[in-house]
Amino acid sequence: MKEMFDKPMRFAQILETTIQITKKHFSKLFLIALIFMGPIILLQALGELIGGRGFFVDMNYSQLLDASFETYEDPMLVTSLPEDITMTIITLLALIFYPILSASIILLVKRVKDDEAYTVGELIKKAFTRFWPLLWSTLLLGVIVFGILFIPTMLIITIGITTMFADPLAGIGIIIILLLIGFVGFGLLFTRWSFYLPAVLFDRVAPGLTVSWNLTKGRTWKLFLLYVVFILITLVVNLVFELSGLLLGASVLYGILINIAILLTTLFTTVGGAVMYFDSVTRKDINS
Repeated sequence: MKEMFDKPMRFAQILETTIQITKKHFSKLFLIALIFMGPIILLQALGELIGGRGFFVDMNYSQLLDASFETYEDPMLVTSLPEDITMTIITLLALIFYPILSASIILLVKRVKDDEAYTVGELIKKAFTRFWPLLWSTLLLGVIVFGILFIPTMLIITIGITTMFADPLAGIGIIIILLLIGFVGFGLLFTRWSFYLPAVLFDRVAPGLTVSWNLTKGRTWKLFLLYVVFILITLVVNLVFELSGLLLGASVLYGILINIAILLTTLFTTVGGAVMYFDSVTRKDINS
């Protein structure tokens, strides 16, 4: 595997390498993801059980077909107090665990790249040595992203609603066009910052946005398109799992399956991001 990272990779090679690493080291990757996301999955399941949801089936397929638009409420949006409390706790845990989970996977990819042995415990322990810089860098980026998205989103909604009063079709068209422009614009910007976690890990800087910005210079579109491919793969995997909702409804088991889908796509996209990062480092070293 080391020879793959010794020279710049093409678009398809990055995808192939991501798939190879995920497949060959799946058991270790899954264990890392399960260590961090397992408690969250169990906590959510417990909250749903206490809230009164059925474990195997909560609303079956025939009930979904019989429900009319006037009387049907999405059962996943109707939550009880225990579910609301556990969801708040889950959100906080996810904010704390995500940077360490991602850092552990990035460290695994580095060991694979360098043909070095590793253990899951060792990777997690090393990731925790940068816990605070990883956490506050992630929170800072989250605040920045929220600030960037909030105003444009409000503007798009305002323009769309205003236009729809005059011409509904034109209003819908304008909203779609503005959303696409916003998606591409934000995607390109986020791509420039997307290597902040490995920058915090390996360059010992925080929040790592400047390092990421410089590392992605001149390759933003290629990296953005790779992220789009990862997003599409994620959507397909999630859709497959969500189809189970036709039989299971909003049951606890359905929630577990959806969380497993999130777990799988998270580890895959994180591996992909790590491969992209190390490829960018290789390119920078060659050009310098």
